[in-house]
Amino acid sequence: MSRIHIPGAAVAARWNTHRRYDIAGRRMAAAFFPDRTVLFVDVDRGIEGWFRLDADLASLVYDDQDLRAEVMRCYGRGDYWEPNHPHYDTLPALQASAKEL
Repeated sequence: MSRIHIPGAAVAARWNTHRRYDIAGRRMAAAFFPDRTVLFVDVDRGIEGWFRLDADLASLVYDDQDLRAEVMRCYGRGDYWEPNHPHYDTLPALQASAKEL
């Protein structure tokens, strides 16, 4: 896992889960924004999504490890939305960063 820079994001990171969906594993990237929105991509499965954290939980996201934990929790439970996500303009940067893994 590594921290990345996404304009406007408070925390952003990329990682590989190493689950064998294909030869690359599962490469992911996510960004947490000050409005408590989290935008994430799974480039190997072609999934992009977003969710919003409540204020109490958002105050606990300090670093890339916290961000990854929240993304994997929500993603695993299907607790996210796919279309019309906020901060859509940052999606290409997230996708490019995840593909570099």
